Amino acid sequence: MIPTLVIDALAGYRLTRLATRDRISRPCRSILAERGPGWRYLVGDAEHDGCPWCAGIWCAMLVVAARRLIPR
Repeated sequence: MIPTLVIDALAGYRLTRLATRDRISRPCRSILAERGPGWRYLVGDAEHDGCPWCAGIWCAMLVVAARRLIPR
C-alpha cells in the first residue's frame, strides 16, 4: 500500500511539473492557452507558468483514475 502511494504521489508531482513548467510541454501549453482564460490559468502559456496547485489537483485525479482502471 505505502509503495503504491509513494509512486502515485511522485507520478502526480511529475505530471504537474510537466503540465505547468517544463520546457518540453511549452508548445502544448501554448495551444491550450489559446483556447481561453481558464486553460491559460491552469497550464500557463509561453511566457507564464500555470497554477501548480490547480493543475496538481487535476493531475492527481488523473493518476488515481489510471490506477483504478489499470491497477498493475
